[in-house]
Amino acid sequence: MKNVKRIAALLLALVMVFALCACSDSGSGKDKDDKVEKVEKKTDAELIVGTWEATVDMGDYLNAEMAGEPGMAAYAEYFDFSGVEATLSYEFDEDGDYVLTISMNKELLEKVFRNAMQKILEEAAAAEGYTLEELAAEEGMTVEELLDAAMEESFDAEDFFGDETERGSYEIKDGKLYIFDRGDELDEDDYFEYKLKGDKLTLVAEYEDGELSDESEAGLYPMDFVRK
Repeated sequence: MKNVKRIAALLLALVMVFALCACSDSGSGKDKDDKVEKVEKKTDAELIVGTWEATVDMGDYLNAEMAGEPGMAAYAEYFDFSGVEATLSYEFDEDGDYVLTISMNKELLEKVFRNAMQKILEEAAAAEGYTLEELAAEEGMTVEELLDAAMEESFDAEDFFGDETERGSYEIKDGKLYIFDRGDELDEDDYFEYKLKGDKLTLVAEYEDGELSDESEAGLYPMDFVRK
């Protein structure tokens, strides 16, 4: 009987110990919960602040633009923009202003236009019964010098092939990204559909006057940007 009482007392003691431990753990957990910092979810207007960069294949778009440009369609067959890419960099600041920089491979673009110029001059010379070499010789030049002169006369390389910079204002409203000239009012028919998650910003489509823009129709979108 004494053994039974001892066992009962031991069990009671153990139960009390476990109860105390449970109370202690419960209090500790509560303290931890109280110390957990509340993380406020940022809005897209806050998350978009920073620099975003995308590389876009411009080949098909530029070929189509050349073919559809009045006065240039007849020469479209001489141009091949395959492999031409553009790097787009958006900088969005906290004040609602942005800077867009578009950089293209200057050397590759010049090569495209130079090759096209050579083909055009070869056909023009052939129409007069000359070769391009003979035409260049009559001008006292080599073929390369003739092409250099033709390129210089036709294009201001720095302006035509250089980087393009655009500045303005932006606003995120009702799940749409609006980009407009600084000082102008927001036009609700001109906007980008977008997705923003972590370090990835996707411009899904562009709308002008409430309709898909020519660039969207031509397949330039969606564009995927990464935070830099």
